[in-house]
Amino acid sequence: MRAIPAFALAVTLAMAWGCKQYEEVYAVSFRNGGGYELASGTIALSGPVPAAGLVRGRYRLEMRHVQSAGKETEVFYQLFNGKESGRVEWTVGAPKGGVSSSTFDFMPGFSDSNIIAYATPTLKGRWRGRWSYALFTGGREGGSFEVARK
Repeated sequence: MRAIPAFALAVTLAMAWGCKQYEEVYAVSFRNGGGYELASGTIALSGPVPAAGLVRGRYRLEMRHVQSAGKETEVFYQLFNGKESGRVEWTVGAPKGGVSSSTFDFMPGFSDSNIIAYATPTLKGRWRGRWSYALFTGGREGGSFEVARK
């Protein structure tokens, strides 16, 4: 009878030490074409950013409701409506001229009704670029995008 509780304790302790979950957190910001911040938040990755390849994570956004006549602002809010948190896939391309471009897919698995951002590193731990949206009727560039390691 004593062997079972001792074994259970050993398994629990091994899981506590050996199963530490990886987390790397980045700040993220979306702006419209006029430079107004539409949303800011975080991206928590499940692994380190690769030199080239894919890493998955979770995003969490806080919307800043900006009045704008621009279609990109309207579509941004429509696509993220009810999706202020979710999955993100960050793909780092093979380096060209020493620089690796990145693609951020905020609605993986959807070819339409999606927000995609493209960014290049500006400093260590910081990327800047542009976001765009894809709809069934077509896509369009939306505004600026920035990611920085916290």
